[in-house]
Amino acid sequence: MNIRLANADDLPALLRLQKLAFQSEAERYPETEIAPMRQTLPELVKEFPKYTMLVAEQGGEPIGSVRGRVVNGRGEIGRLMVHPTWRAQGWGKCLMREIEAALDVTNYILFTGEQSVGNLKLYESLGYVRSGQFKAGPLVMVELTKTGVLA
Repeated sequence: MNIRLANADDLPALLRLQKLAFQSEAERYPETEIAPMRQTLPELVKEFPKYTMLVAEQGGEPIGSVRGRVVNGRGEIGRLMVHPTWRAQGWGKCLMREIEAALDVTNYILFTGEQSVGNLKLYESLGYVRSGQFKAGPLVMVELTKTGVLA
C-alpha cells in the first residue's frame, strides 16, 4: 500500500479513476449529473493547486484518491474515491486518515449524498457526525463534521 502526494502528471489518470469510481454514485442519483462525472481535465488542472491531493497506488497504478484544503482553519475534504475492484479493503479509511494528517487541523467537514449509505457508514466509523443537510438541485446532501482531534 502506497499513498503519496499527487502531482500534475497524475491528473489524467486520476480523472479516469474519478469517472470510474463515481459511476456507482451517478447511478444512485440518476436525476442529475453529479459534478465528478462532469469534470474535465482542464477543470481539474485549474483546481489542482488549490488542494492537497493524495493518490493511493497498488503496483504503480492509481487505485484511490482524496483531496482537501484548509479554509478558515477547518479542513475541507472531498472527492474520496477508490477503484471499484479495491473497495472494502481499507483504502478509503487509509486515505481519509492520511488527508486529515496532511491538512493538520483539528476540525474537518465533508459532504455526501443522503442515499450514499456506504459513504455515510465509512465517515461515521472515522468519527464524523452528521451536522446538517441541504438541497443541491435534486440531491439532498449530508454535511458531516469531525471536531477536536488532531489526526
